Amino acid sequence: MPKKNTSWGGRFTQSVSGIASKFSNSTDVDSVLAEKDIIGSIAYAESLLEAGIINKTELIKIKRGLNQIKKEIETGNFKWNPSLEDVHMNIESALEKKIGDSLLVIICLLTLKCCKETLLDLMTTKNP
Repeated sequence: MPKKNTSWGGRFTQSVSGIASKFSNSTDVDSVLAEKDIIGSIAYAESLLEAGIINKTELIKIKRGLNQIKKEIETGNFKWNPSLEDVHMNIESALEKKIGDSLLVIICLLTLKCCKETLLDLMTTKNP
């Protein structure tokens, strides 16, 4: 199955305009959430193990891949792809390249709730 570059890419027959693409890209803003995205993804994968949805080997692959990506981000070696729109999509794509697409369905489910809660916390926390 061919991969789309954007989360909504399968919904339209024409490509998005350059201005719309630039507007929808948030990696320059939300890259500060990369560590939280990875932490949430690992926690969610661990809960999937407990629920019996993935096995220990799959969990190890996910954790190893996410920790490698975290190191790449921390060292400035991570290649952000603006066409992937946001931090989570970039991390998901990089993880798929590291561990293969057999776990893609699971990875697609990761961290949305965690990132939303983190954003809400950041927006509602008053600075001292």
